[in-house]
Amino acid sequence: MTPEISSSSETLNDRLRRRREEFGASVEKAAVWAGIDPERLQEIEEGAPLHSWELEGICRGLAVDSGALARGGDRSPRRSVARFKTADWVDPQPEDFRTLSLAAELGRIGCFLAEKTGRASRLADLRAPEPVSAASEPWQQGYRLGENARRALEPRTGPIVDLEALLQSWRVHIARVEFSSRNLDAASLWERASLPVILLNTRSNRSRSSLSRRALLAHELCHLLHDSGDRDLTTQLSWSEHAGNYENEVEQRARAFAPAFLAPRDEVRSWFRAGPGQRIHDPEKKVERLARRWGFSLRGAVWHAKNCGIIQPRTADRLGRSVEDQEHSWADEFESVAPDLGVVEPETLRDEISPIAKGLLADLVADATKAGVISEGRGREIVTWT
Repeated sequence: MTPEISSSSETLNDRLRRRREEFGASVEKAAVWAGIDPERLQEIEEGAPLHSWELEGICRGLAVDSGALARGGDRSPRRSVARFKTADWVDPQPEDFRTLSLAAELGRIGCFLAEKTGRASRLADLRAPEPVSAASEPWQQGYRLGENARRALEPRTGPIVDLEALLQSWRVHIARVEFSSRNLDAASLWERASLPVILLNTRSNRSRSSLSRRALLAHELCHLLHDSGDRDLTTQLSWSEHAGNYENEVEQRARAFAPAFLAPRDEVRSWFRAGPGQRIHDPEKKVERLARRWGFSLRGAVWHAKNCGIIQPRTADRLGRSVEDQEHSWADEFESVAPDLGVVEPETLRDEISPIAKGLLADLVADATKAGVISEGRGREIVTWT
């Protein structure tokens, strides 16, 4: 018979109820997440003793480690969905809070596995929180930070062909998830003893387009490296144009960081003035060649060309109004190649890996399982957590 966890006090039961309420989820919804009957979850929240398998299921549904919950560790702001409620979000759904909390929990697990397998995050040494300064425009700060980050992360000249692979090599976990709003492009999370995590919203137009997704990943890198009020806690939500926090200074800086990281100004200028691009004189062709060489959309290339001094501001305004923001023939050259996720258990498990675990985390689980750091059963639990 499955051992029963006695509830001599209501502390554990209260914690379960409190965490459900933090999500804004009904008993019925949380019961679906946990895979138990709503009536039974109600009984547990009211103080009924619960079996170990019920605790595991409820904690899994509420995106928290059962050990942390039992210790009360979930009550820390770093383990609570309260950290996400300060974001500029008009109508978040319970599923959104759960997704963010699950990403934070998996980030902590991933960090543990990375350290045990000798693959600790390489990005931590470059993390340097920096508030937006009034001394210069946000875009100017973004260009400076982006070019500095490029020299540190990828000092080789020329375009970055596979940005997603580069970030994963620096131990950034990138996952594709679905949020309730189409206007939310991505989220970035990083805290002490955790992997840095980028969540791409599959409902967002920017995350579905390979070229704009590329810029979005660079944008989120800025958030991870520089945007946190506390050095060991970053939570940023990036919204599409005319929504959420799009116009604030932090977002303006991150939008400038992205092109500077992908195509440093000195390189762009040299290519046009002393390299193959010197024979191109027509402004529209300059923009197209910049886009093709460094992996931009035409719209993104227009503004970067202006900031690099390749075209005049008035020309950029004219071209910016005329170009269409769509996929282009050169997009495939910069599309990320799906990483080898390794084999955690039987090959059939590959089809069971949840979207939020695919990528670096699943690869770390595979390594940890092979090394005997965790059991195959525990590996399955982690990569199938949905």
